[in-house]
Amino acid sequence: MIIIATEVDNRLSKALVYFIYIGAAVFLTLAVWAIINFFSNYNLKNILSNKVHQHYFAGLLIDNYAYRTIVFGYLSLLFNSLLALSKAMAGVYFSSIWLCALAGYYFLLCITKFGILFTTRKINILKDEKEKSFKEWKTFRVCGHFIVLLTLALQGVVILIIKEGNTFSYNGVLIYVVAIYDFYCFIKSIIYMSKKRKKHTPSIIAIKCISFATSLVAILSLQTAMFASFGNNSMEIEKQQFMNTITGSVVCFFLICMVLFMILLANKKISKFAIINQN
Repeated sequence: MIIIATEVDNRLSKALVYFIYIGAAVFLTLAVWAIINFFSNYNLKNILSNKVHQHYFAGLLIDNYAYRTIVFGYLSLLFNSLLALSKAMAGVYFSSIWLCALAGYYFLLCITKFGILFTTRKINILKDEKEKSFKEWKTFRVCGHFIVLLTLALQGVVILIIKEGNTFSYNGVLIYVVAIYDFYCFIKSIIYMSKKRKKHTPSIIAIKCISFATSLVAILSLQTAMFASFGNNSMEIEKQQFMNTITGSVVCFFLICMVLFMILLANKKISKFAIINQN
């Protein structure tokens, strides 16, 4: 239906085109609902759960949120490291300030993630719960300081986007895949920060704060990519730059607010430990 509407868009009235689009959306919703009902009747969730729990580490990955967060933290660290290395090599080869700036941002991101994950591993070995909690809050504060550096690096990237017109780009349908993934990560991070944050240790929250920061940056990169892919003469370069300025400023503002929250909260918790030790 969408293909038909797209092909004959110029020959149909706008009302009819909108009707076709709405019909396609309704059809897609009903199709997804039917698929969910089909699989739910076969208890697919229970079947998959039983299969997964036959393997110890797979079951632990499903049941233990902290373990899952750390495992995916290492996987994202590996991906970001490869991304930073590739952009650094391309930046040097093509003498591109833009690629070098992106490489610098991703290298800082990798250092931050590695520091938190490595420290968390050392802390988990400790047996004294008070000492463990104290060190976790110190790690949480250090993470906030590193995100300050990430924000500064991001500001450099935003300046290059606005002044030089540099953008991210994805070919073909890849941009749709990236858009779905970016919004999924962004919404998931918001839900965690607003509802689930208090249920976990400071180390896990720190890892999630880094994920929230990267999801914010991903939204900015997605916007520039969509301008590059779908921009046309109806949207002038000045308007694109203005929107990139607004989005970049909002992202940096939220990062600064998160950093202040992390540092102030960590200082408050560390001060309580100091008072307890004095008594």
